[in-house]
Amino acid sequence: MLKTLWKTVTGLFADHGALLSWLGGLSLLMFVGSLIAVPMVIVRLPEDYLRRNHKLLRDWPLHLSVPFLILKNGLGVVFLLSGLAMLILPGQGLLTLLVGFAMVDFPGKHILIRRLLSHRRIFPVINRLRAR
Repeated sequence: MLKTLWKTVTGLFADHGALLSWLGGLSLLMFVGSLIAVPMVIVRLPEDYLRRNHKLLRDWPLHLSVPFLILKNGLGVVFLLSGLAMLILPGQGLLTLLVGFAMVDFPGKHILIRRLLSHRRIFPVINRLRAR
């Protein structure tokens, strides 16, 4: 039974070598990108990020604010999905999830981010990054 399952799975991949190469390259690019981007975003967050009232689009016209919100939330979802994948794959999964949560708008976001930041494994890592 395991042999037939193995043959079925390898048979699926045998016909899609180019797709696997692209996915492997994309995975490598996301890994390297997360190693660079996530610490940069965390270091650049203002010290009072969680304490202040956030009004991101102050007085922007509607034709600028709507595409910006769609782009920001879309990028946040990409970070969330990448962070979830990096919990199993190589990469900084928890930090990538944190950046994704910070970018996506939803009710109770700041409460969730505060809880994530206060986690005993994440808090020291973020403080070390910010100290550098």
